[in-house]
Amino acid sequence: ESIFSDLNNLVVITTTSNQYNTAFGFTEEEVFAALDEQELSGEKEKVKAWYDGFTFGDKKDIYNPWSIVNYMKERLLRSYWILTSSNKLIGDIICRHPYDKKYEIEQLMTGKPIHKMINENITFQYLDGDENSLWSLLLAVGYIKAENVVKDNEWTECDVSVTNKEVMSMFRTQIIAMFSNGN
Repeated sequence: ESIFSDLNNLVVITTTSNQYNTAFGFTEEEVFAALDEQELSGEKEKVKAWYDGFTFGDKKDIYNPWSIVNYMKERLLRSYWILTSSNKLIGDIICRHPYDKKYEIEQLMTGKPIHKMINENITFQYLDGDENSLWSLLLAVGYIKAENVVKDNEWTECDVSVTNKEVMSMFRTQIIAMFSNGN
């Protein structure tokens, strides 16, 4: 209720922060133990390819909890996360991305990383502000992961790539849908 209350002094934890870096998903140890418990030990490498790949700070091998829980229930390797939200905002921003930079999206779709400047503190009102807003949004929502991170005040310089097979499937579906609509 005052300017010095905890609510007015929030700490922002981003995907490149080390604070709470194992709290946003399941660790590989947790997933592999669950697979062993469910007698799915032979599926570890396939599950890793589909649902691993999230990176928080310096912690790698973080798995999407929604997808892991649903995989354990269904025992099918498929995209579960795509059904949890709309990707319209991402599609709109990709469509507005400068035409001469669309090759970067193609490069991501082939599985290759690209080097980008990211603003991890970007807000919705600034998503159309510059071409880097696309990369900032894709990182924030988990479509891409950041590696070789160098922070410089407001900007984060890093190599980005698509997180895993599940995300690649969603990403490709989004891109194909945009082109099928005449974009």
